[in-house]
Amino acid sequence: YVHIADVASYINPSHPDFETIILRGNTYYGANTNWPMIPAIYANDICSILPNKMTKVITTEFKYDPIANTVDYIEWYFSIIKSCAKYDYDTVDAQLAANCDFLTIYNASCILNLQVDDFLINRESPAHSMVKYWMIATNIVMCRELQLIWRINPAPSDFTNIRAYMTRFDPEFAREWDGNREALVKYVSSKNDPLLNYLVKTILVKAKYTASNGDHYGLGMDNYTHWTSPIRRAADLLNHCAAHGYKQLDLAKYLPTINNAELMQDNIEAFMLNYKSGNNAKIGQIFNASIIEINQFGITVFIADLNNSYRIHISRLSRERLSYDDSSKTLTSANCKFELFDILKVIVAKITVESLEFDYLQ
Repeated sequence: YVHIADVASYINPSHPDFETIILRGNTYYGANTNWPMIPAIYANDICSILPNKMTKVITTEFKYDPIANTVDYIEWYFSIIKSCAKYDYDTVDAQLAANCDFLTIYNASCILNLQVDDFLINRESPAHSMVKYWMIATNIVMCRELQLIWRINPAPSDFTNIRAYMTRFDPEFAREWDGNREALVKYVSSKNDPLLNYLVKTILVKAKYTASNGDHYGLGMDNYTHWTSPIRRAADLLNHCAAHGYKQLDLAKYLPTINNAELMQDNIEAFMLNYKSGNNAKIGQIFNASIIEINQFGITVFIADLNNSYRIHISRLSRERLSYDDSSKTLTSANCKFELFDILKVIVAKITVESLEFDYLQ
């Protein structure tokens, strides 16, 4: 059973602040606090599934057959549950490692995993993976049940950096690869390379919500929506309102605003990543970096230890004059040459609120 808080019992078109809540789009997360999409009393108490509290939920029921190795969707319905305990991911991982609780849930999630052909670009613990695939499975079936909002992710149009990576490290595969998605997924999974994973992130098109069906390239499926986070995402809350039978939902008005709100949250997360990198680094600290872009103004490097990319201006690369060749994507001088995916040593030269600045160590 997957139980999701029944927020729409409280926050629906009859609520005086419904319009404001939906147009807010999502909860915004900062470094030390967050700004909830719905009023805090609902987010933290009334709607939240807390231990030893009776909570309204919407249940999606599945049947797991460990002999046949199958997981089948049964039905969804409104429920009231009493949660026994609250767990964090570290505790669940420890339980799984000790072969204690959650094994049935985890084993069933492994079957669900096989039904999703997603890019494994964020390495996850067993507990994170377990929750992820149960949430994906629930999103899939509720999309088919409601047919209201779809989460679509168009195919990338530019694989230049991916092909350049293949050409550099796996030239035989580069010659054979014809752009097939399934082959790329297997290739990325087999390499388990933080650099390649980052490159895949950069080519994937931003997913968005629409009122008509479309493919989700990142997950390799159609018929996908968001259902499992109605406390923090407006699209999920709208789906829950539809499950309650509310018909007058102005998607033409709501969805563009929700998509824009998600972009704002993405920008905040990118800023926070840079901010945390700054807090974790020190002036003079040295990192290994891989070149992922070259142009006439300098290079962009990916630093796996920081899981982020940084620009280095051409003036910080060499005291000699560097010439840029667009056809080969190189910067060269009489005594040095910079090519895509070269590994360099860089040193933190300056720390700002927004990012780090690096010098190249010759």
